[in-house]
Amino acid sequence: MHGVGHLDELRTALGGIYKQPVNTDMVFRQFEERLGKVVIINDLPNSTLAERRANTQLVQAIYNSDFLEDIPSCRCGAESTVEKEGNTCLKCGTTVTRVVDDDTGIVCWLRAPKHVDALMNPTMLVTLWQFFYKGSMTESKAVKQPFDFLRYAMDPLYVVPTRTARPADVVRVLAKYREHGFKRGYNEFIRDYDRFIDVFVNDELFRYADDSDQVLWIKFLNIYRDLIFVQHVPSPPPSLLVLEVTDTLTYRSDRTTEAVNAVRQLLSIDTKDNRPSRNERLTMLAMFGLAKFAVDYAVESERGKTGMWRMHVYAMRLQLSSFRCVAYSLHEEHRPDDVVLPWGVMVKCMYFHLANLLDKRGYTYPQIVDKLARAVEFYDREIDDCLDILMMQFSNHGEFPGPMVVMVRFPTLGPASISPFFIRRYTLPDEGCALGFPNTNTTGMNADFDGDKFTGWFPLDLTNTRRWHDIFGCHNNVMDPNNYRKASGDFPLPRPLTINMHGWLQDGDRTDPGKVEYMQMLVG
Repeated sequence: MHGVGHLDELRTALGGIYKQPVNTDMVFRQFEERLGKVVIINDLPNSTLAERRANTQLVQAIYNSDFLEDIPSCRCGAESTVEKEGNTCLKCGTTVTRVVDDDTGIVCWLRAPKHVDALMNPTMLVTLWQFFYKGSMTESKAVKQPFDFLRYAMDPLYVVPTRTARPADVVRVLAKYREHGFKRGYNEFIRDYDRFIDVFVNDELFRYADDSDQVLWIKFLNIYRDLIFVQHVPSPPPSLLVLEVTDTLTYRSDRTTEAVNAVRQLLSIDTKDNRPSRNERLTMLAMFGLAKFAVDYAVESERGKTGMWRMHVYAMRLQLSSFRCVAYSLHEEHRPDDVVLPWGVMVKCMYFHLANLLDKRGYTYPQIVDKLARAVEFYDREIDDCLDILMMQFSNHGEFPGPMVVMVRFPTLGPASISPFFIRRYTLPDEGCALGFPNTNTTGMNADFDGDKFTGWFPLDLTNTRRWHDIFGCHNNVMDPNNYRKASGDFPLPRPLTINMHGWLQDGDRTDPGKVEYMQMLVG
């Protein structure tokens, strides 16, 4: 399985958007070609107070006041004048720039020190660590401590906890480790990596609960085998390691401290005549520190409700075809899959359709843009006529009651949390900006009318409208998908009544059109 030939297979298994490890050596060479001079942490002098301060400036972003200075400066502070803005500092190799214009790019690099075979790509180390550490990167708060097997293999000074969570399993792992003749140490692990993986990856003590996850993990390691051990690793960008110094106190996060300490492990390491064993252990500590920082940064900044992935990827709104509204209960006669949309939402989400109609009426593009922009907030008779035409066109001569809108209520707790509805009508600007929603569907949506918001999306064409209606329509939520004999409870009607009506519509008499229409209105 080794090689990039299986990369397409891995992408298919992962699906969607995902992060991909990079060759840090290749990135280093690109930086070297572009900048000419690259700052290597290993080679920096660190004996005097001035040198240590300059190194701190390179590793961290330090702010000494409540406001940002507008004077251009390099990272070490040696060049700090307006006249030298844009120049490259001869000491630190960084560009003289203003704080507000500084980017989050890489400033310093770590190189494999003397007597050390290679560094480890932090991303790949995290992948290995999570597997052998049972998915946990943090110390357990329980009395019984977990056994960090990967740290045991790399660090000869690592002491096995006396009160481990599963002492018998730890004994078996250590026995197998000695049986196969593995030696402890960072260099030893690098040299014997492939055999280490072959022996322990399929061990019953180190397995994912899901076999498919196990297979995917193995494929990942095989495909990116060449990226695990490298000669160069970037130091975290200083903008992620902020240190605020005030007149009274100094502020920085715990993850900032961990990352800075990891980098300092290798600071000026090649300028000293250190023992091979010392260099090995310092390198190992630095690699584990950077891996821990990568995980902490992902947990704090990327995941969760306020994380970058949810804010900028998962929660991205479709341009012009999506909306979000507060809902109120429909009090007029309606079908269970009817909604009433406010005027502004209709104009905004039907933008392209309205623009097409206006174009056919002789409007120029600037006129269309201006007319629709104003119509979002103010009533326009001609836009109203165009919306009526679109409502008739989307009904497709009786196939559907109107344009479809897919409604979502977060969090999505069940199949009924995402359902298509049809726009019964739209309100005018002076009637408010709330969404009229049928009370019969609030249970499945886990919603009420005390300010709950709904998110909506327009399929915009009949093909997708038919697909959404057939697969996700409200009528599919009447019965329990896990038990065909039980009602789902997603409709507030009595369950026996709902089941009887649903069964009658499937197999009953169709001679009374009025009765059929009424039943369909009740059960969708």
